[in-house]
Amino acid sequence: MSVNNEKLWHTPIKAYSDYLREVEKHGVEAVMKLGKFQKVRETRALATLCFAMYKSMGTPWYLQLDQSEVTDGRIMRLTPEGDIEILRVEHTAYVRRNDGKMPDKTLLDQLKASKTFESHHKYDEHTLIMVDLGNGFDETTGVDFNAIADYLRSIDAPYQLWTLEQVEHDNPDTIIQVTLCTPEVGQLRLNVGEAWHEQFEKNIRGTLVATQTADVEKAGKVTPNDNPITRAVWDFGS
Repeated sequence: MSVNNEKLWHTPIKAYSDYLREVEKHGVEAVMKLGKFQKVRETRALATLCFAMYKSMGTPWYLQLDQSEVTDGRIMRLTPEGDIEILRVEHTAYVRRNDGKMPDKTLLDQLKASKTFESHHKYDEHTLIMVDLGNGFDETTGVDFNAIADYLRSIDAPYQLWTLEQVEHDNPDTIIQVTLCTPEVGQLRLNVGEAWHEQFEKNIRGTLVATQTADVEKAGKVTPNDNPITRAVWDFGS
């Protein structure tokens, strides 16, 4: 099934605001655990990813959720050369159980069984697998990032794999540790509030509309959406 809002791209500010609105209404524990909030969690993760890409690359990224069964969402940016770059994003989670104990499988084993098969590649070079770790994981408690990177190199994985984990819980700001597992392990700390403020000051907020055209002069253009979008990212309106 193709998305019916494929022309509409949300800024991470808009998307993260949608997530925060649900947290205010239902509480963070319910939003982060209950199945009915799956799309809300995907929105939060995609928005955080876009903020991280912005901080690491210097160009804004935009997002939309996907109704297809292939991946969970897509992110897009305008390159410095004026081209549109799109990545599909597959979102998955690896978090502690409700009793606080570790999952039965390591993250690597979970990925091998569901996403990063040794026998074949489920995703291509235009896909990024994003793993939400919640909080409280490191190499001593279940996630060996170097082992994951070694495995992905051994199967010649064409896709990227990133993890997101909230850290520094005594910090009044939301701090996310982003770990890149392809081709080598690399990490960056993202202050969500700082990235939010930077984009707000540059008026990178709301939504954008991409229009298909046969006019070469207008091809690849996206424009700010003049009409405010009140529905959330996960509400697939016409």
